[in-house]
Amino acid sequence: MASRDEGAALPEIHESSFLSEILGSKTKLKIIIVLLRYEHAGITRIAREAGLNHAVAKKGIDELKRSGIVVEEYIGPYKVYKLDRTNPVVRLLKDLLRAIGSDLPGVQP
Repeated sequence: MASRDEGAALPEIHESSFLSEILGSKTKLKIIIVLLRYEHAGITRIAREAGLNHAVAKKGIDELKRSGIVVEEYIGPYKVYKLDRTNPVVRLLKDLLRAIGSDLPGVQP
């Protein structure tokens, strides 16, 4: 029988925790997957590739921006979005999604 390592406490997971919020949202996961494919993308590309309407995609992007997962920038007159690859959570999500990529369309293992 395996014993639990008493020195390594597992983090408590709350219903409103950040990870459950992201991992429990198909919309946010679809947006993250699209942004993993491209260095940056505009709202139209994100919505089209994620299979979302424009308003739903925009709401998901805004929530991901508030969480520090997505950043907005301008390339000339165009507003684009990209993952904040300096955010450690983004790196963890990227690794997680790539590890299970065979089950997710568009994510390479």
